Amino acid sequence: MEEQTSKNNLPQPSTINRKVMLVAVLAIGLLSFETAILVKSKLKGQSVQQTLSATNKSEEANDKDETIDYWTCSMHPFVKETVPGKCPICAMDLIPVKKGRMTDLSMVKDNSFTISPERQQLIGVKLTEVKSQNINKTIRGVGNIAVDETKMVEVQTKFSGWIDKVFVNQLGQFVKKDDPLFTVYSPELLATQEEYLLAWRGTKQFEHSEYKEVVSMDSLLRASRRRLSQWDISNEQIDALETTGKAERSLTVYAPASGHIIMKNALSNMQVTPDIKLYTIADHSRVWVNVDVFETDLAMIKLGQSAEMTVPAYPDKKFWGKVTFISPHLTGETRTLKVRLEFDNPSLILKPEMYANVEFEVPMGERIVIPESAVIRTGKQNIAFVSLGEGYFALRNISLGMKFDGWYEVLAGLETNEQIVTSANFLVDAESKLQGV
Repeated sequence: MEEQTSKNNLPQPSTINRKVMLVAVLAIGLLSFETAILVKSKLKGQSVQQTLSATNKSEEANDKDETIDYWTCSMHPFVKETVPGKCPICAMDLIPVKKGRMTDLSMVKDNSFTISPERQQLIGVKLTEVKSQNINKTIRGVGNIAVDETKMVEVQTKFSGWIDKVFVNQLGQFVKKDDPLFTVYSPELLATQEEYLLAWRGTKQFEHSEYKEVVSMDSLLRASRRRLSQWDISNEQIDALETTGKAERSLTVYAPASGHIIMKNALSNMQVTPDIKLYTIADHSRVWVNVDVFETDLAMIKLGQSAEMTVPAYPDKKFWGKVTFISPHLTGETRTLKVRLEFDNPSLILKPEMYANVEFEVPMGERIVIPESAVIRTGKQNIAFVSLGEGYFALRNISLGMKFDGWYEVLAGLETNEQIVTSANFLVDAESKLQGV
């Protein structure tokens, strides 16, 4: 019985195996942990040693090369380190920025930087002197040629009647002053001629009479002649009535001025009244040119100002005219103003509705100017780079005035005789940013 009990108290083989496995796992885990700690400490020591070694090397390098001021990133110039390495932002290799020397230290300013002569030649830096000179501003505008309205004449009758014969029957036909245009029959005009002849005969018959009737005949004669004159019957035509002693059934209407027919309504057998326009005659020996000028240039356009014009039809010819009218109203859609100029056209080569290019030369006096290529416009400020000599440059914020043909007026920020960069400005700007300017 006791022997059986002792047998039951003995540990079973499966239980012993589990305990052994557990102890083994704990031992392996402890060993792995100690190994990791040891490796980490060794790596840390090695990293520190490498860092110290790199620092010592960089210090030695800096000691050897005293021209290095600091290390920076070409993509992030605000990064400045005392030792070489990687950029903390983009992981690019840092590049050295060398120290510079100038014989005149008073020229060194906070916004100055250096570019070696070799580097200047490599990137193509060119310098130009700031100067003061007399300049002209050229204002360009486009327009079209129009008929001079002061040289247009309308032809109408001042009486009612019917047209018998038309002598000028084509649009564009040229007529000279006093050329016949058409003949017209008018009962009213015929009666007035008869009245005039009656008064004229009576005056001649009682020319030496002492009676009062002669005075009344003279008054009737003058009244009839005045009425014919007011109907645009010429003195020659009236005198012809006295010569022939016979009233004309149809009278001829003559051109009141020389020019081209630009409107025609006259037709044979057409009834005419004083309100009907029969012809429009335009003299093209002088033309108008209506030019659109931007509102920013209006202050420089004056009455009587001269201008030069070219037209596509005759690109080798130039025409000169003067401003005769400036419109009081601005065109809202285009923000332009109509300016009218007059041009002589004796050879009639300038045709109405031709396109024209007009230039106004406005003298602006003496101004400080710099080339357009010398300015970097950022939207908020205008920048120019000034050469201080011996490889030193300074960034200047400048104030600009008007823009001319390839030039800017300088209001502030630059002085005459200073040397400014006019080529490779953006590369110079990049160099300035690399040096933290």
